[in-house]
Amino acid sequence: MVNTSGIGGPAGYETRDFSLRGVIVFGVVLAIICVVSAVAALWIFRYLDTRLVQSEAAVSPVALPAGQLPPEPRLLTNEPAHLKAYREAQDAQVTSYGWVDEQAGIARIPIERAKELLLERGLPTR
Repeated sequence: MVNTSGIGGPAGYETRDFSLRGVIVFGVVLAIICVVSAVAALWIFRYLDTRLVQSEAAVSPVALPAGQLPPEPRLLTNEPAHLKAYREAQDAQVTSYGWVDEQAGIARIPIERAKELLLERGLPTR
Protein backbone atom coordinates (compact mmCIF):
# COMPACT_ATOMS: atom_id res chain seq x y z
CA MET A 1 0.00 0.00 0.00
CA VAL A 2 1.26 3.45 -0.93
CA ASN A 3 1.09 6.39 1.47
CA THR A 4 -0.14 9.44 -0.43
CA SER A 5 -0.92 11.70 2.53
CA GLY A 6 2.64 12.67 3.21
CA ILE A 7 2.05 12.54 6.99
CA GLY A 8 3.19 9.05 7.76
CA GLY A 9 -0.10 7.15 7.88
CA PRO A 10 -2.33 5.56 5.31
CA ALA A 11 -4.32 8.03 3.19
CA GLY A 12 -8.07 8.57 3.68
CA TYR A 13 -8.65 8.91 7.44
CA GLU A 14 -7.42 10.84 10.49
CA THR A 15 -4.85 8.96 12.43
CA ARG A 16 -5.06 11.05 15.63
CA ASP A 17 -8.05 11.28 18.00
CA PHE A 18 -9.24 14.59 19.41
CA SER A 19 -7.81 15.76 22.73
CA LEU A 20 -10.37 15.51 25.52
CA ARG A 21 -8.12 17.62 27.71
CA GLY A 22 -8.05 20.37 25.05
CA VAL A 23 -11.85 20.41 24.77
CA ILE A 24 -12.25 20.65 28.56
CA VAL A 25 -9.68 23.44 28.81
CA PHE A 26 -11.41 25.33 25.98
CA GLY A 27 -14.80 24.96 27.74
CA VAL A 28 -13.45 26.17 31.07
CA VAL A 29 -11.69 29.16 29.47
CA LEU A 30 -14.89 30.02 27.55
CA ALA A 31 -16.98 29.85 30.75
CA ILE A 32 -14.48 32.08 32.59
CA ILE A 33 -14.54 34.61 29.74
CA CYS A 34 -18.36 34.64 29.80
CA VAL A 35 -18.49 35.20 33.57
CA VAL A 36 -15.84 37.93 33.45
CA SER A 37 -17.70 39.66 30.58
CA ALA A 38 -21.01 39.53 32.45
CA VAL A 39 -19.42 40.95 35.61
CA ALA A 40 -17.70 43.69 33.59
CA ALA A 41 -20.96 44.61 31.84
CA LEU A 42 -22.80 44.74 35.17
CA TRP A 43 -20.08 46.96 36.65
CA ILE A 44 -20.18 49.30 33.62
CA PHE A 45 -23.99 49.61 33.77
CA ARG A 46 -23.92 50.40 37.50
CA TYR A 47 -21.12 52.93 36.99
CA LEU A 48 -22.99 54.68 34.16
CA ASP A 49 -26.23 54.69 36.18
CA THR A 50 -24.42 56.33 39.10
CA ARG A 51 -22.90 58.95 36.77
CA LEU A 52 -26.31 59.66 35.26
CA VAL A 53 -27.89 60.23 38.67
CA GLN A 54 -25.01 62.51 39.68
CA SER A 55 -25.14 64.52 36.46
CA GLU A 56 -28.90 65.15 36.45
CA ALA A 57 -29.59 68.84 36.44
CA ALA A 58 -31.27 70.40 39.42
CA VAL A 59 -34.81 71.67 38.99
CA SER A 60 -34.84 75.03 37.27
CA PRO A 61 -35.62 77.97 39.54
CA VAL A 62 -38.14 79.22 36.95
CA ALA A 63 -40.03 75.93 36.92
CA LEU A 64 -43.66 76.20 37.98
CA PRO A 65 -44.71 74.69 41.29
CA ALA A 66 -46.77 71.52 41.12
CA GLY A 67 -50.43 72.18 40.37
CA GLN A 68 -49.90 75.62 38.84
CA LEU A 69 -50.82 75.85 35.14
CA PRO A 70 -48.54 77.55 32.61
CA PRO A 71 -49.76 80.74 30.89
CA GLU A 72 -52.03 80.62 27.84
CA PRO A 73 -51.97 79.20 25.21
CA ARG A 74 -51.56 75.72 26.65
CA LEU A 75 -51.12 72.45 24.85
CA LEU A 76 -54.18 70.23 24.76
CA THR A 77 -53.73 67.20 26.97
CA ASN A 78 -57.18 65.69 26.39
CA GLU A 79 -58.07 66.59 22.83
CA PRO A 80 -61.23 64.44 22.49
CA ALA A 81 -62.81 66.02 25.59
CA HIS A 82 -61.82 69.51 24.40
CA LEU A 83 -63.33 68.85 20.96
CA LYS A 84 -66.53 67.51 22.54
CA ALA A 85 -66.91 70.63 24.70
CA TYR A 86 -66.22 72.86 21.68
CA ARG A 87 -68.85 71.09 19.58
CA GLU A 88 -71.40 71.27 22.40
CA ALA A 89 -70.82 75.02 22.67
CA GLN A 90 -71.19 75.43 18.90
CA ASP A 91 -74.37 73.32 18.87
CA ALA A 92 -75.80 75.44 21.71
CA GLN A 93 -75.14 78.59 19.65
CA VAL A 94 -76.79 77.33 16.45
CA THR A 95 -79.84 75.87 18.22
CA SER A 96 -80.77 78.74 20.55
CA TYR A 97 -81.80 82.36 20.51
CA GLY A 98 -79.42 85.00 21.82
CA TRP A 99 -77.95 88.42 21.33
CA VAL A 100 -74.90 88.98 19.15
CA ASP A 101 -74.88 92.73 19.82
CA GLU A 102 -77.80 93.87 21.96
CA GLN A 103 -77.12 97.61 21.57
CA ALA A 104 -77.07 97.33 17.77
CA GLY A 105 -80.14 95.06 17.83
CA ILE A 106 -78.37 92.07 16.26
CA ALA A 107 -79.65 88.73 17.47
CA ARG A 108 -79.08 85.13 16.50
CA ILE A 109 -81.80 82.59 15.88
CA PRO A 110 -81.66 78.80 15.62
CA ILE A 111 -80.41 77.57 12.25
CA GLU A 112 -83.57 75.55 11.57
CA ARG A 113 -85.74 78.64 12.13
CA ALA A 114 -83.45 80.65 9.83
CA LYS A 115 -83.91 78.04 7.09
CA GLU A 116 -87.70 78.19 7.48
CA LEU A 117 -87.67 81.99 7.24
CA LEU A 118 -85.44 81.80 4.17
CA LEU A 119 -87.89 79.44 2.47
CA GLU A 120 -90.85 81.67 3.38
CA ARG A 121 -89.31 85.02 2.42
CA GLY A 122 -86.74 83.96 -0.19
CA LEU A 123 -83.32 85.43 -0.77
CA PRO A 124 -83.01 89.20 -1.02
CA THR A 125 -82.67 90.47 -4.60
CA ARG A 126 -81.16 93.62 -6.00
